[in-house]
Amino acid sequence: VTLGTVREDADETITVRDACEHDLVLERMRNVSGRLTTRSFTGGIILLNNDFSVGAPALLASIKDPIIPLPELGWAHRRKYNHFRHLCSLTHRFAASFGLDHWLLCTLIAEVSDIDFAQGRNIEKVALAVDAMLADLRKKYAQYGITDNPYVFIKDNSGTYGMGILTVSSGKEVLDLNSKARRSMRFGKQKSAITSVIIQEGISTKHRVDGAAAEPVLYAVGGQVVGGFMRVHDEKDPLASLNAPGAKFDILLKDKITAPIIDINQQELSIYRVLADLAMVAVGQETADALAGVNEGEHAGHSLIAVNGTSGRNEGEGILPDQHDGGRA
Repeated sequence: VTLGTVREDADETITVRDACEHDLVLERMRNVSGRLTTRSFTGGIILLNNDFSVGAPALLASIKDPIIPLPELGWAHRRKYNHFRHLCSLTHRFAASFGLDHWLLCTLIAEVSDIDFAQGRNIEKVALAVDAMLADLRKKYAQYGITDNPYVFIKDNSGTYGMGILTVSSGKEVLDLNSKARRSMRFGKQKSAITSVIIQEGISTKHRVDGAAAEPVLYAVGGQVVGGFMRVHDEKDPLASLNAPGAKFDILLKDKITAPIIDINQQELSIYRVLADLAMVAVGQETADALAGVNEGEHAGHSLIAVNGTSGRNEGEGILPDQHDGGRA
């Protein structure tokens, strides 16, 4: 295995030390006639470990070697809404097969585009989408006797690393955001501009590790769940997004909910494994979209809420076909 770096200003090799005091040697990569080469690598499988928030480097263009995952699935091209439209559609079909309410398995999701929090452009569209989702959530909470107050996340549609996230309980909170909060929604990772967001139903975590809010995270390889960990954050409450700077990681809790995850013989049903399997199929559909060059804005046939600030449509016309209760697909 060769570790490569895309830094064009790098020497032929760079030595870095990891947290365990091991030296790792990174070799500068070059595109030579469509083959990725380094000092010791002249062809083979290229495994990416970069989310390419601002686009893939030019040296990966026209590479003949297999690249996993596709550079087209980097965050410069990928949209969270595109993933969730596939996931919610799959979840709806799965739940229908067992007579379940799909709302129990998939969060509400909406998309608002052509926005600029710093300049205040189309922020009222975000507020309307927030209030619409909260109204749907109150109905579902009443149906199931949930006494908590509903809330939602506003997230960068193409971001990662826990950046570009707000938690609100009303559309008015969006309109009344202070300058600091607006600035936090201006850029994502690597200063990528936030021009589109998703509104996602918030669900509090019940897990705790040493008194701190925690949540299970699963890892999958080759379509199989291979393990996971608890993401823990000492400075966040159970309502917050724990995927934020300052998060720590611990072993999976062995309670009645998470224990089936680490049952390697899979003798027990794990709802987390089921959801992970559905998510992997959704990623496969995203990949198919990327290969087919599908426009990520095409969402026809999926019952999700889409609001575009420049569409000129009247309020409510962003509701897509096959609308189901709660706005889930």
